[in-house]
Amino acid sequence: MNLTWDASSAAIGYHVKRSTTSGAENQIATVSTPSYSDNNVTNGTKYYYVVSAYNSYGQSVNSAEVNATPVAPPPPVTLAAPTGLTASGGNGQVLLSWTASTGAASYNVKRSTTSGGPYGTLVASPTVTNYVDTTVANSTTYYYVVTAVNSSGESGNSNQASATPGNAVADVTITIDPTKTRAISPWIYGTNFYSGNTAPQPNFTFDRAGGNLPASQRRTLHAARKELRTQFGRDTD
Repeated sequence: MNLTWDASSAAIGYHVKRSTTSGAENQIATVSTPSYSDNNVTNGTKYYYVVSAYNSYGQSVNSAEVNATPVAPPPPVTLAAPTGLTASGGNGQVLLSWTASTGAASYNVKRSTTSGGPYGTLVASPTVTNYVDTTVANSTTYYYVVTAVNSSGESGNSNQASATPGNAVADVTITIDPTKTRAISPWIYGTNFYSGNTAPQPNFTFDRAGGNLPASQRRTLHAARKELRTQFGRDTD
C-alpha cells in the first residue's frame, strides 16, 4: 500500500498510523519524508490510515483519514506460441514468416543445425512477423522456431521450419532477332512464329516450320515442294 501526503511546515518527521477499523488507527511507522509503502497488508482487507507531523515541540493532530483495499495483481496473460512458421532458402539467406501472436510485443527467432534443437542461437528479436536471416552458410540446413514475447514473459516455441540456403539456378533469356533467321534444313525453318514481328515479347516460345507441324500438314508441305521442284527444277524457301 503506497501512501503520500503534503509536507508540513517545520516538521522533522511523520507518524504513520493504521487500523482495520475507521477511527482506531495505531502508529506503525515513523518516516522523515512525506511518503510510505506499507507492505505488511493482506489482499482483500480494507485498511484505514492517518498521518501526524512532529518536531521538537511535539506532535500535530492527525491528518484526514484515508482507506484502501489491496488486491492481488491479475495473473499474467499466457502468450500463445506463433503459428505457421515457414522458411525459404536463398543465396546466403533464409526468409522466415509466421502468424502473429495476440499480445506479442516482439518475437525471438531461434536457430539450430539439428532438427528438434536445441535452438541455442538467438538470431534476432523483430517486432514484425517476418525476418531474413543473412548469418547462414550455403548448403547447410538450418532449423528454426519463433517465440512471442511481452512484459509477461515468453511463449513456447512455434512449429519448426527448415531451409537450406544456396545459389539459385541462373535465369537464362534467349533473344531471337527476327531479321536474322534462315533455313536450317530442307524441312525445318527457323522462327516462322516471329515472321513480321519486329517487337517480340519476352517469355514467348517459338516453333519451327515443318518439324513442329502435324503429320498431315508436313505431308502437304512435302507434296507442294515436290511440285515446285518439278515445275521450276529447284527448291525454294
